[in-house]
Amino acid sequence: MYYYNSINKENYASINIDKKTIRRVIVSCAVECKGSIEDIQAHLKNIFDIHISEGSISNILTEAAGKAKVFNDSIPLDGIKIGVSDEIFQAGSPVLVGVEPLSTYVYLMNSSEKRDSTAWWIAYSEKQENQGLNIEESVTDGGSGMKKGIKETYENVHEQYDIFHVLMKFTKAQNIYENKVYGLINAQFKHEKKLLKAKPKITQEQYEKACEKCSTAIEKYDILKILIMWIHELLNSGGYSYEDKRNLRRKA
Repeated sequence: MYYYNSINKENYASINIDKKTIRRVIVSCAVECKGSIEDIQAHLKNIFDIHISEGSISNILTEAAGKAKVFNDSIPLDGIKIGVSDEIFQAGSPVLVGVEPLSTYVYLMNSSEKRDSTAWWIAYSEKQENQGLNIEESVTDGGSGMKKGIKETYENVHEQYDIFHVLMKFTKAQNIYENKVYGLINAQFKHEKKLLKAKPKITQEQYEKACEKCSTAIEKYDILKILIMWIHELLNSGGYSYEDKRNLRRKA
């Protein structure tokens, strides 16, 4: 039994905190506050004046993770029909993740040495056999190993690509071309400064060519930006429908 004493001027209070409560505080700090073992240790010392070794905290978190895994593995997944899959990394090692998009329920989070088709096939096959996961729609970023592994598990699954990576490629292309346009604008400005000098180092023809290049690039960039805006609207990116966006523009 631990004792936490608090002195606030004239008031004196004593709260009894047992080991079960301390364990809950440790798990809460790790899960909800995203604290490291060192952070949790400092929190217990600063708030409760309790010293618990890093090894003890690690053991408590490991035990809690084991109980959570048993609980998660007992949940039936036969109601999930859409699966969104991706790979994240923890300390450089891949973690295979599967999420049901409508509820955002994470039904798969497996650490793995590899992220090839075999690793994905094993991960989904285990979920299918043990928890009845039987997805009908699979959304991925188009990774070959991921797609192949899921297809080997669910032969008739309907495959889709996520819009995030599509929009990311368009945004990357827009940024590259935007930098090019700014470079041409800067070149035109430098040509103009040289032309305005008493003894210009360039001809009027060279300046006009720089202006023409700049004007053409700006026109193409405007077209590209409009096309990307249309693609965002087509994919309904941002959570607003086309009608909602029109109404918001009217109010603005």
